[in-house]
Amino acid sequence: EYTKGRYRLGEILLGRGDRDGALKQVGEVLAKNNRDAQALLLRARINIQGGDPRKSIDDLKEVLNQDARDRNALYFMADANYRAGQIEQARVFAGDLDRYHPNFYPGKVVQAQISLASGDAKAAKSQSTDLLDKLSKVTPNALLSPQLLADMQAKSLTARGSANIQLKDFNAARADLEAARNMMPNAASSHANLAIVALAEGKTDEAIQNYERALQIDSAHYDALNGLVTIHAAQKRLDQAHARVDQALSAQPDKSSLHFLKAQVYGMRLPGVPKTEQEFQQDVRNTEASLRRAIELDKDNMAAYKALAALYVNMNQPERAIAEYQKIAERQPDGMTFTMIGMVEHGRNNIDAAIANYKRALEVDPNETIAANNLAMVYADSGKGNLDEAVRLAQGVVQKNSNVAGYVNTLGWVYYKKGLYAAAIEQLQKAVTMSVASKTDNALYRYQLGLALADGGKKVEARRELETALSLAEQEAKRPGGGSFKHAEDARQKLASL
Repeated sequence: EYTKGRYRLGEILLGRGDRDGALKQVGEVLAKNNRDAQALLLRARINIQGGDPRKSIDDLKEVLNQDARDRNALYFMADANYRAGQIEQARVFAGDLDRYHPNFYPGKVVQAQISLASGDAKAAKSQSTDLLDKLSKVTPNALLSPQLLADMQAKSLTARGSANIQLKDFNAARADLEAARNMMPNAASSHANLAIVALAEGKTDEAIQNYERALQIDSAHYDALNGLVTIHAAQKRLDQAHARVDQALSAQPDKSSLHFLKAQVYGMRLPGVPKTEQEFQQDVRNTEASLRRAIELDKDNMAAYKALAALYVNMNQPERAIAEYQKIAERQPDGMTFTMIGMVEHGRNNIDAAIANYKRALEVDPNETIAANNLAMVYADSGKGNLDEAVRLAQGVVQKNSNVAGYVNTLGWVYYKKGLYAAAIEQLQKAVTMSVASKTDNALYRYQLGLALADGGKKVEARRELETALSLAEQEAKRPGGGSFKHAEDARQKLASL
């Protein structure tokens, strides 16, 4: 009875928004039994509601270790991973939830949200429509209160409306999101979502009004603030962008996401409005300080770590960049993080470390395309690794991404390194054709195609490509930030040999 009382009181306090009070009740139970499933589940919900879904995942893992089919644990695990941006993990748990509990409607809401987050707008729209049809026929009962039913309908409308935006059906999107707003008029997100529709339709003033309404409800609502900042920047009014974020920070100075947003504003550049070197360096220092403060306030703010690492890459400080990516890997060991470490190591010619991190990325996520492409390229260029493995990696990437010139070029280069000149010429020519079509013609692709043509016995075509490569290299060197083409001398020597 003591434990049940603590559960009940914790539920009541959470329902009132008193997370600290609810955590105290959970702590009393867990002090007596640290594996109490109901208490762990409640603590997970508290952390999710508090905007810290990653903290909930370990608790939910323990509940699922005790019962792999626990409906609520599967639901909140899918939801926590979705909120944490771990979409594939969320999809796995949502699939288990649907398999074991096919009539659990909240799980179907999460499935639609996951589809939307993964970029599958058609699936999200279909799933939301199916669920809305089912919910329209449901009568509230002891397990499905009117409040829960309305909440699911609003979330489904929001998911479908957002999917319609991606599908560019703006009239349908507006209808869905206005219906969701009418069901949740006091939810800041419902107004921010309508602002997105307005922007998509070119109605900037209406978008601003919706963002302002969202901020009246929640003065630190990130999406609304970010939307306003983006509009101000597009209107070349960075002073207003700074002022708006500063206003929010004055009310909530310890909110990590606001310091992150402040860093984004410092990093913005207005076209046609150059800055002095002194101004630029001051912005860099301010950006770094804001990101550091964001991380200090929230050790799990992955976006801030990533932005700080990217800042160090741009500042040509690879050691500091790698240190930040490693902090991310400790907290969220995903494939992209190891890929980024590999790219930084690759950029400073630390080939063994680059290979190790690209391999680690593929261990964590076999579908990490950039890691597979880059690993194939490193194998081809460095002489380390197996060229057959490089071919396998590059072919796998191109099979799934046949319209990306860079990936096609890698496959062609790997074929060239293996001495398969006919196959190399075919792929390298495709890459050049694609880059010309997209107005990204470049010296490197022409140079590589020229080598393949030369070694394949096509001297006239080879000369044409190598001459074009040198001409493009001169143009590229004159562009802002352009440098000398490192293969220029090799291209000249090859031309002389022809």
